[in-house]
Amino acid sequence: MWNTFKKSFSKYRANKVEIDWIKFDSKLEWLYYEYLKDLWVKFEVHPKYELQEKFVGMSENIRAINYIADFSFFMWETEFVIDIKGMPTPEAKLKRKLFMYKYPKKALMWVVRYKWEWVDYFDNEKRKKENRKAKLLSVCNKNQEKSESPVKSK
Repeated sequence: MWNTFKKSFSKYRANKVEIDWIKFDSKLEWLYYEYLKDLWVKFEVHPKYELQEKFVGMSENIRAINYIADFSFFMWETEFVIDIKGMPTPEAKLKRKLFMYKYPKKALMWVVRYKWEWVDYFDNEKRKKENRKAKLLSVCNKNQEKSESPVKSK
């Protein structure tokens, strides 16, 4: 028999959370919401930005392409658009490029949580790559030291 009682998950098995009558796609998104509340910054949750208008092409209605970020707020006369990322999809990467082209004066930031701090996604990826490289080099050095054993001469 098939199990008819399955727990529903989002695409990346993130647990959805509802706080203050706002639905968040993940616990990380909710934590960033709490972080913004503590900063006493006026912010918007799930702002929608149109990347391409809807149109009719070859007698077919084409829907608009929208970028729905997690948060946006103004600081230092700049609008910051924040997206909490775990694993960006190819679609998210494409929409990021379209957003940066259409809204060059808005600062789009992908944010992740690392050791209890909020950091830029791309800085975090660079850090992870450097750590992997350093770990690989240390393993290679250890293997090389083991293989270079002193030879006894008679």
